[in-house]
Amino acid sequence: MVVFGVITGTSVTKLFIGGAIPGIIFGVGLMIAAYIIAVRRDYPRFGRPSVAQLWKSTVEVFWALLMPVIVLGGIFIGVFTVTEAAAVSAVYCLFAGAFVYKEARQFPEALRGPVEFVMVVASIMILIACAQLYSWLLVVYKLPQILTLAMQSVTSSPWVLLALINVLFLLAGMFIEANAAVILFVPILYPLTQQFGIDSLHLGIVLVFNLCLGLITPPVGLTLSLAAKMADAPLA
Repeated sequence: MVVFGVITGTSVTKLFIGGAIPGIIFGVGLMIAAYIIAVRRDYPRFGRPSVAQLWKSTVEVFWALLMPVIVLGGIFIGVFTVTEAAAVSAVYCLFAGAFVYKEARQFPEALRGPVEFVMVVASIMILIACAQLYSWLLVVYKLPQILTLAMQSVTSSPWVLLALINVLFLLAGMFIEANAAVILFVPILYPLTQQFGIDSLHLGIVLVFNLCLGLITPPVGLTLSLAAKMADAPLA
């Protein structure tokens, strides 16, 4: 959403808010699918925890669970922007780690991680900078206008165009990393969708959720790989 917002000039805060309800529907839908598959394949089951165990676990992770509530709540209410939310979450993590979970000794080791993370973020920002040049070249060579005329010769319905974009990004998400797909396709498709009167906020949420489906789908499936590692389960 952040990358889409930067490329198109759409409010990232509005994208975050607009993605809340679809995100809940998306998550519940995946849980239902996972449950049905698990029952059909008779996957191993864990024993039901007692009320006391549930309460103990909730108390232990309460301060960690509070962070997304503070961050997302602050964004939705309008207390701070998405960028400011990142700073708030960092300060909150330092506070909770030092005074609640008593893990201050691990700070020096934890500081090594951001160095690697900065390299990842820097590479994405370089790609975004190149995407801006890419967008400029597309405009100079009038590719959006050519695509618009070609698409209008096929259909004049924005719903048909959205359906085609859905299929495109669902397939793209299966084979291309999400940020790369946004950077590659959005500069071409965004002017086309504007000609058809499709709202940029609507478009952004549609693209992101299609790419999210791709992230759990082979052959690439980056989120699938991460889940397999966390669950210590074979990727196959």
